[in-house]
Amino acid sequence: MRRAEIAKLVEDNLLNFSSYCGSQTRAPSAPRYELRCIMPNHVHVLFNVGSVSMSEIVGAWKKHTARLAKRLLGKSGTFWAEDYFDTFMRDTEHERKTVRYIENNPTKGEASVGSEGVAVE
Repeated sequence: MRRAEIAKLVEDNLLNFSSYCGSQTRAPSAPRYELRCIMPNHVHVLFNVGSVSMSEIVGAWKKHTARLAKRLLGKSGTFWAEDYFDTFMRDTEHERKTVRYIENNPTKGEASVGSEGVAVE
């Protein structure tokens, strides 16, 4: 996501990815995004999981954005790493530390787009 157009594609789709989040047998349930940060080689997202599992949300979002990014780049093959790292927020202090980590991450690397917080209803 070193290219601005890919970072924008990833962010736009993260913020607007609510029409399908998991199994079609359930009513779609858009996650509530609290914070995101798009880095050149990874993404940090803090969100609340609703009725659809985190693995379904992340898997569907990665599949969708990979297809769009590869089309834009004119490439095939793997775009995202196969797995992802997740952490359950144990309490308010843990969440506060996680927010601080995400907000400070761009200072450790070169962020492609802003890391401002956002709440998506």
